Amino acid sequence: MRRSLLLVSLVIALLGPARAGLLEYVNTPDPSYAWSVGSSTTPGVVHLNLTSQTWQNIAWQHTVGIIRPAQVRYPDLVILLITGGQPGPEESLLGQLLANTLGATFAVIWQIPNQPLWGMREDDLIAHTFEQLLATGDSSWPLLFPMTKAAMRAMDAIQEYGQQTWGVRPTRFITTGASKRGWTTWLTAAADPRVVALMPMVYDNLNLAAQMEHQIELWGRYSPSIDDYTRRGLQQKLASPEGQRLAAMVDPYTYRDRITQPKLIVNAANDSYWTVDALNYYRPGLQGETWQILVPNAGHGIKDYGRVIAAAGGFVKMVAGNLPRPELSWEHRVENGQVIFSVCAPTAARASLWSAEGSGGLFTASAWKTTPMTRQGERWEARLPLPAVGDLALFGEASFSLDGADAP
Repeated sequence: MRRSLLLVSLVIALLGPARAGLLEYVNTPDPSYAWSVGSSTTPGVVHLNLTSQTWQNIAWQHTVGIIRPAQVRYPDLVILLITGGQPGPEESLLGQLLANTLGATFAVIWQIPNQPLWGMREDDLIAHTFEQLLATGDSSWPLLFPMTKAAMRAMDAIQEYGQQTWGVRPTRFITTGASKRGWTTWLTAAADPRVVALMPMVYDNLNLAAQMEHQIELWGRYSPSIDDYTRRGLQQKLASPEGQRLAAMVDPYTYRDRITQPKLIVNAANDSYWTVDALNYYRPGLQGETWQILVPNAGHGIKDYGRVIAAAGGFVKMVAGNLPRPELSWEHRVENGQVIFSVCAPTAARASLWSAEGSGGLFTASAWKTTPMTRQGERWEARLPLPAVGDLALFGEASFSLDGADAP
């Protein structure tokens, strides 16, 4: 306990300068920022060619796709998907579906981050930039900083394009992205007041130092999926003043007092990157309205799009239309060899208990099974026997009707 309390106090002492590093970087004007209307082969999708910034003497180039719904219900709102790679039909088709279903403009920014750089991509590239910060002390090095700035410059370009083309300058953005882009989604919400809600996906790693310590406690090792950081010894450096500064700069948990917007956290129950209970190490410390959905039998690259789209659609409607929020709370207890899980959700259409058995704290390959919960007045309840051997993980899921559609 003493060690944990000491670590927390050290991180708190570093919050001011660390936060200033991110906020200073993303808000510093960059004369290389520019955009122009490009060409698109997808009907109904406008492409902008965006230069978001120059970082480490490299001009960052992006494509921004914009989809305006046939009937605009929320003219001031844009849903912004932050993604990597090159423009493709998948994101455009998803955007057209959501834009026309929700009545809000949908936009995509691709090529976050610009890569490969120095022969590296994704986590390898991010970890390299962390090493550069530790070696040089230059606070502009963490790759998450230009990734966040690129998302913010995309919002600038969308606002300017909207004013010129529709006569409407959007003022509200709901941001989303997965994995490294989920990480960016958190930081963008911390840095930019135009973000009125966020939907980060499969970045279940807030409260970074505690997460790394928990992986060792539970597994006796770090996840092989984060080996790009492990082989550089970055986790061990978290105990040093420089490592604590790095963690405070890039950990969204550092900025939780700034991330008070409504948030829908989307994670995968079989994600190899994180422990199955990673959410418990940061969820209690988050501020503001927080919802979460855990997708069962799904790894880091979530494929159950239907479940995610239904939840995201309900969340956007709730935020955009300022709909009444459902009441939801839960608890569990163990009695006579059984786990009793109950959910207080008076307006839920249905509720289920998902469970999986694992060994040694590993659930990556586990099969999640669902047990319907029984309504008892305003509460829902289900009971499961404890396994004779091994570990048991479980979570509850309640579905609500929001604006005429069910959302888990």
